Amino acid sequence: YKVKHDTVTKNTHPTVKPIKLMQYLITLTTRPGEIVLDPFAGSGTTGVAAISIDRDYILMEMQPEYIKIIEARLEHARKTRATRQDKEDGPKDSQNGKKESDGTRAGQTTFTSN
Repeated sequence: YKVKHDTVTKNTHPTVKPIKLMQYLITLTTRPGEIVLDPFAGSGTTGVAAISIDRDYILMEMQPEYIKIIEARLEHARKTRATRQDKEDGPKDSQNGKKESDGTRAGQTTFTSN
């Protein structure tokens, strides 16, 4: 299986995993709202997959060159999810003009160095 490198975030990580594979693996072991831990985040595919299927995540990566890739991919995934959620939610609340939060918490990424 050949994974296309992400041109939006310039993902050059040598072992990028397919997002659909990570979504599948996450759904085997967690329920919506639970936390997924990836101690070797690489380019952040686990975090991207977690965002897309309503899981929280903790990512750890110690290679500085991948931090910007992870941050860009997570930001893109959050924006994509927010856009999709807006479309699914429909019209805003007529009382205050705001949509109620769906309770999704932001993920956490931890960067460490040697």
